[in-house]
Amino acid sequence: RIHNVNIFIDEFAFFNHLQREKILNLIRYGRQKNITLIIITRRIQEFKLEFISQYDTILVFNTDAERDIEYLERIVDEKVDKEKIKKLKTFEFLVYGEKNYLKYI
Repeated sequence: RIHNVNIFIDEFAFFNHLQREKILNLIRYGRQKNITLIIITRRIQEFKLEFISQYDTILVFNTDAERDIEYLERIVDEKVDKEKIKKLKTFEFLVYGEKNYLKYI
């Protein structure tokens, strides 16, 4: 059993359906054990809404893909600045979500 850990998952698209279900269980039940998941993907549509409903924070880096931005608009409860997202430079990001303690850099 693990407690009080941070787990980083990169290239989420490479995980198959069964692996994603295990990750979803970590998202659902990991908070009780203070497990933090940080999941990185190139396309936000790779996450089912069930995943997204469990997140506190979403960091958005530069993209000019309209589908990605439209999907983001549907899942966050905030105004999405499309032009700002398109103009983000390397390592710059915007923060959406409840725990908006991170600031745009």
